[in-house]
Amino acid sequence: MKIRPLEFALLILLSLLSAACSDDSPFILSREEALKQIEEISASRDPFYAVRNVVAVINNDIYYFDRLDVLPRRLTLTPGQAKSNVKLSSDRTKIAYINANGNPVIIRASDGVVLETLTAYKFIKQMGWVRNSETLFMLIGQRVVLHGAAVEFTQPEVTHPWDEITSFSLNSSGDEAYVIRPYGSGTSWLAYRSKEENIDEVFSSFEGDRIDYVHFYDDKGNFLVGRKNYLGTGINQIKCIQNYDFYPAFVLEYEDMQTPTFSSDQEIVFFSTEENGRYYIKGIYLGTEAYGNSGSSDVLTRTLEQYESETPIWIDWAQ
Repeated sequence: MKIRPLEFALLILLSLLSAACSDDSPFILSREEALKQIEEISASRDPFYAVRNVVAVINNDIYYFDRLDVLPRRLTLTPGQAKSNVKLSSDRTKIAYINANGNPVIIRASDGVVLETLTAYKFIKQMGWVRNSETLFMLIGQRVVLHGAAVEFTQPEVTHPWDEITSFSLNSSGDEAYVIRPYGSGTSWLAYRSKEENIDEVFSSFEGDRIDYVHFYDDKGNFLVGRKNYLGTGINQIKCIQNYDFYPAFVLEYEDMQTPTFSSDQEIVFFSTEENGRYYIKGIYLGTEAYGNSGSSDVLTRTLEQYESETPIWIDWAQ
């Protein structure tokens, strides 16, 4: 049997770990040090190894992935009740999702206990958390409503009653952005504001590509914009903007992406997609690091095939 270099290195470290645990060990390496080195070797070979805190709706139940190489925690036991638009707070204490009636439901991230069902709100296009788990914002029609602590922001500006706000996002640093499709126009515009960086800009496109979706994936001036596919059923292109630099740092084209989310630290995008009538979670590493000098596509792309779903998957990732 051929042993790959990674497996050989792990075997050596495990041997050292076993020896270090004995009373008469001549080795100085402690158990904690050996485990740390195993973690470092694994992370150096696989960009997905360090991924933590992913939540997803799979077969109409919510699952929490503490990490991708262990079984997720199942937080709900109601597969007969539709769920969508799952959102994990940045402090990883609360999860919000939309129930079958169109109402937001807030559950505890540790055990799935229902904390609130917001029956006053329906027809939500997009939502998310700000200030950890203090405030949930919701885009309803042309306006944004808040549930929880007050947050200072500016409502989307419309000039016609039938102007459409297709997407809105807000972060805890006070940055906000929305996509507007003016009535009678075939184009969309992205309005972006940042008080901290003194930015108030309107973009008709990024490098000539249409904008239909915006999402802040952290509080550091980083966000992504998405372009919907021809049928409008999913996103077929995303561009990741970092550090308030409006030239895209990463661009990904994929025919059908739902709820894409990105991490600048790990340079990985996660989204859900449909293949042959089944739904999957897919991750793609967009960085340039040659992990272990392998360059193999199975390392740079990861499909969580063991979590196949018969119903659409919704996903979120707390950085």
